[in-house]
Amino acid sequence: MRRYLAENPDAPDAHEVKKLLARLEFRKAADANSVYAWRLFLERFGDTALAVDAKLELEKLLFEQAVRKNSIQALEAFLRSNPRSRLAGEARKRLDRLECLRLEKLDDLDRLERQARRQLPCREKLKKRLVELRFRKAMEDGSPTALFEFVELHGDTEEGTSAKKRLAAMRCGALVHAADFSAALSLSRLHPDACPEDEVVRAMLTWKMLDFAAGASRPPKTRQGRKYAHFLEKWK
Repeated sequence: MRRYLAENPDAPDAHEVKKLLARLEFRKAADANSVYAWRLFLERFGDTALAVDAKLELEKLLFEQAVRKNSIQALEAFLRSNPRSRLAGEARKRLDRLECLRLEKLDDLDRLERQARRQLPCREKLKKRLVELRFRKAMEDGSPTALFEFVELHGDTEEGTSAKKRLAAMRCGALVHAADFSAALSLSRLHPDACPEDEVVRAMLTWKMLDFAAGASRPPKTRQGRKYAHFLEKWK
């Protein structure tokens, strides 16, 4: 039949012969059920009524291949080649899940900040991961400024509570260093874990003993200590 059509393309029965040949070739492609077989069918009979079914079968095989590879690249390639496929929705869901698994382990703060704005199913998890990375960065920096900035952004989180505790401990140390024990004791009542009262009292007694041993000539509170404590006063 293929030879007949090639030699008599304008014959009165050419259309019917092609339809019959298409049905026969469709069955052969279905028996083989391979990407190559369906692509070959579409190349030869892409203008027939069976082309729609052939495309669906081809898309199904390509989708199954992408799923078996289970990679972002494979699913992206499927979507680029078959953007209107009935399987495109499922492919995007699988792609989003793989993206989430990758991003949840990401340690690059800048990249994560960009990706966290995407409408992914794991968006809330990414935001939590973002808080964790920002907290780690602030703690590694260790400066009051870095901790203040973190608290302003995430003060209502578990990490925010830890940052506040760290700031309270820093302020407590600064007040003790400045010999401002009254303020340190007030702070210990607000933040007993970060500024233990017994440690403040012990430091105060030690300072008084040293002061007495020096002839009761109390030295002035250090300028550096007062300045640091004043800076930390911004946060309470």
